[in-house]
Amino acid sequence: MIAFPDIARLLTPEQVTLSDGRTADLFRSTSTELLKLDFVFEAGSNYQPQLLTAVAAAKLMAVATRSMDAQRLSEFMDARGIVVECTSSVFTSCLTVYTHRRYAAEVVPVVMEMLSAPAFSENDFEVWRAAKRQELAVHQQRSSTVARRLWYQGLFGADHPLGHAAMPEDADSLSVEVVRDYFRRRYLGTPCRITLSGCVDDRLLMALEGSLPEADNKSLLIPPPSSLTVPPHTLHPVRKKIAGAQQTTIRLGRVLPDAGAMPFEESARLAVCTTLLGGWFGSRLMSNLREEKGYTYGVSAHIQPYRGCRVFFIASDVAAGTADEAEREALGELQRLADTPPSAEELDTVKSIMAGDAMRMLDGVFERSDRHCDLMESGSLDLYDARFPQVLQDTTPEHVSVLARQWLAPGQMLCCQAGA
Repeated sequence: MIAFPDIARLLTPEQVTLSDGRTADLFRSTSTELLKLDFVFEAGSNYQPQLLTAVAAAKLMAVATRSMDAQRLSEFMDARGIVVECTSSVFTSCLTVYTHRRYAAEVVPVVMEMLSAPAFSENDFEVWRAAKRQELAVHQQRSSTVARRLWYQGLFGADHPLGHAAMPEDADSLSVEVVRDYFRRRYLGTPCRITLSGCVDDRLLMALEGSLPEADNKSLLIPPPSSLTVPPHTLHPVRKKIAGAQQTTIRLGRVLPDAGAMPFEESARLAVCTTLLGGWFGSRLMSNLREEKGYTYGVSAHIQPYRGCRVFFIASDVAAGTADEAEREALGELQRLADTPPSAEELDTVKSIMAGDAMRMLDGVFERSDRHCDLMESGSLDLYDARFPQVLQDTTPEHVSVLARQWLAPGQMLCCQAGA
């Protein structure tokens, strides 16, 4: 029997109800003096009226508040060693704060002002916009960024939340008024989900009591959390030359149904197929493209979950002039997996790798809270479902080949190359 962590226990948070009726998920630990506070809003790019609105709102809300300008807020955080991270994805945006527990009573009011009264000043916005424009311009010269953008557009279409990508000119067309309105509707207009981890004690909970901004759902009609729809798409290969590029990024893959749309055993075993192909250093793709052919330093395979669908993809940066052959070899590995079941020894190695990955990614209270927030963003992740250990144990070589034939056939893949 493969050793596996107790997923159900590790990912089930303690829940407390605050005085205003909101709940907070807690992952307590007595082995650290640190605290991690996550405030998650249904405020990702899926809801934005213009490109870059969601990320601008997420980043700027932590720059300055109504009572603290950017310099003063930065000095407050630096003096206490507080780290603030603001992230935005397809559906959610998250404000994450790391602090020592001794500063909890001081930092909570400041964080609450970020969430209820950010400054969004013209000057701060212009500084952010200039930096974002430059960042996007640089990224347009990177083969990995271009390949990812073109591949997602090929799968979903340029108007789909997963298919549209910001360009430098999108920063120019955005205004601070649009960002302010988006914040008002998506942050003040919807309740946040709260996850507290680390050295959580009663002092922290008391500091939070009554301090959270109240969601104004009566005056703002906000749609409930939604899922992505997947439009029809064609599999025309995508090729893009980038002037001055020294390498080429290859990316190939397909859309898969949402995990809830197929039996759990089938969904979980697709993760086994993916790990065998490109989920560890000794995988088939690494052995072929790196060790045998010398096309690349690294190649990987992944399944990325979203609400409503998942995407399987293989990605690699390969030497100039080798992209076509590297792509053929990657597709050949898919066909090989479909044609011939892996040996029992290879499959046992992959199972051990996956068990080790699960242990490592759940080894710590902050890691567990991260996985918990992942689940809120994209739905169930097979590796962190309590049923997964038994399914992994029961997976046979024949299961792997059957699923490869059904879901990972080379003819089902959209192939993209960008670079030299």
